Amino acid sequence: MTDARLHEYLLGSFAVLVVLWQSKNSSRIVRALSRLSINIKKLLLSIVILSAAFIWMLMIALTEDYHAAYLYNGGFVFISVALTILALSLLHKDNPFVKFFAHNFLIALGAYSYEIYVSTCLLP
Repeated sequence: MTDARLHEYLLGSFAVLVVLWQSKNSSRIVRALSRLSINIKKLLLSIVILSAAFIWMLMIALTEDYHAAYLYNGGFVFISVALTILALSLLHKDNPFVKFFAHNFLIALGAYSYEIYVSTCLLP
C-alpha cells in the first residue's frame, strides 16, 4: 500500500463502517427517507446510481494515459468517491437495479472472475 492509493482503502473502510452503522442504528436521515413513498425512494436511488456510474465511465473515457496530471491532483480520489457511492447505493434494499445485477450470467461471471483472481494470487 502506498500513500498514493491510501484514499481507496480509507473510502473502503468508510463504506464498511457505514454499512455496519446502518445495520445497528436508525438515523434521522434513514427515518426521514422511510417516510417517503417507494417510488420517490427508487427515483432518488436511481439518480444516485446512474450519476455515480456516469461519473465513473466519464473518468474512464477521459483518461488517455495514467500519467495525466489531473489523475494525481484529485482524479483518483474522485473516481474512488464515485465508486464508493455506487457500491453503497447498489447495496440498498430498494435498489431498482436488483433484477439486472441478479441475472444468472452476471452472477456466474462474478464467480468465475473471482476464482481466476484467487487462483492467480496463490500461484508463485
